[in-house]
Amino acid sequence: MQIAVLGAGGHGQVIASVLALDSEIEYKYFDDWKDYPDFSAFLIDDWKRFIVAIGDNSERAKVFYIVNEIKTPQTVFHPSVMIPFPRVIGEGTFVNAGVIINTGAKIGDNVILNTGCIVEHHCIIHNHAHIAPGAILLGGVEIGEGALVGAGAVVLPGVRVPEWSTVGAGSIVE
Repeated sequence: MQIAVLGAGGHGQVIASVLALDSEIEYKYFDDWKDYPDFSAFLIDDWKRFIVAIGDNSERAKVFYIVNEIKTPQTVFHPSVMIPFPRVIGEGTFVNAGVIINTGAKIGDNVILNTGCIVEHHCIIHNHAHIAPGAILLGGVEIGEGALVGAGAVVLPGVRVPEWSTVGAGSIVE
């Protein structure tokens, strides 16, 4: 399988390191969106599947919507991920090493679940959100579209984090 990694910065390199664990996957970086808003190199390339490797949620969403019109998003899981079946995870989402997703959780499209975060039972994470390393979402939490939950933050049961908001690193949200 061939997967285009759209972005070659730190987040792109992390995704590539996960893809490299599977000898059946070939990946290639495309990093031209800043100079070419139409993604000219990737759009004319033969690669059909992609993942957006941009840490900034609004930029990642913009790229996802443009490219999703003509290519197929690829969800990528690190092999150490703990996740129940059936999975309810959207397209183009990245789930990094050590992530735990519990039963009944629903994850949207183009989400980043970063290293070692925990998504407890019946949480809902909407499209383009980013749950940073070590963050913990307790039962029934809802994360709005494009929201960022910072590293090590804890969101207590039943809390809703608004769309496009930021929960600071180390925060406790009640």
